[in-house]
Amino acid sequence: MDIPNGERRRVMVVDQAGPARTAVAADLAARGFEVVLAVDGADALSQWMARRADVVIIDVAGPGLPGIEAASVLKWLDPAVDVILTASPDAPASGERRHVDRFRCFEKPLDLDQLARAMRRESTSHEVQP
Repeated sequence: MDIPNGERRRVMVVDQAGPARTAVAADLAARGFEVVLAVDGADALSQWMARRADVVIIDVAGPGLPGIEAASVLKWLDPAVDVILTASPDAPASGERRHVDRFRCFEKPLDLDQLARAMRRESTSHEVQP
């Protein structure tokens, strides 16, 4: 387990692709994170209001409310929430990709070790246990 003694961090994984969402969630749970799942931006906002997460990992695209818009709303609701975007390498250069610079972004397929390291670094910078 990657998490030292202390409070478990709650992570929300948002991706319309079920297998990708499940794989990321299983990896993070094995590392000791509490994981909440959502299928799209609207579901993420609803889930977050019910069970606030410390970290939200969300795909920039998706059906309904795009992830990039949901990410902006989450940061407006709680500037302290750590939002990490994911994007396919073939995502259009315009539209959602032009807003990615406001957030940390990881290209798919995700390197889960790199993602976990980034989450730990962010946790340390806020002096919160992962």
